[in-house]
Amino acid sequence: MRHVLTNALGVKEPDVHVSERELLDGEILLLCTDGVHNVVDTDTLATLLSADGDLQAICDSVVAAALERGSRDNVTALIVQYAEGNGHA
Repeated sequence: MRHVLTNALGVKEPDVHVSERELLDGEILLLCTDGVHNVVDTDTLATLLSADGDLQAICDSVVAAALERGSRDNVTALIVQYAEGNGHA
């Protein structure tokens, strides 16, 4: 049943899942579709996200890893880095 769509924006009232935790300065968040997290294991993602380089290059490497592993779903990734004290992410 992995192929069955269970939640979608704009179709019905969304089922929102909320989780809170404090972010540390420099911490990176990855928001991605099933096409990434269903094919790239957690250890590989951690390695990719800890690489030196600009955020765009890191994001590109996450997408490339999913495509190299033959993802058959939408492959979308967004990376945000938290910067303490400036009110911006």
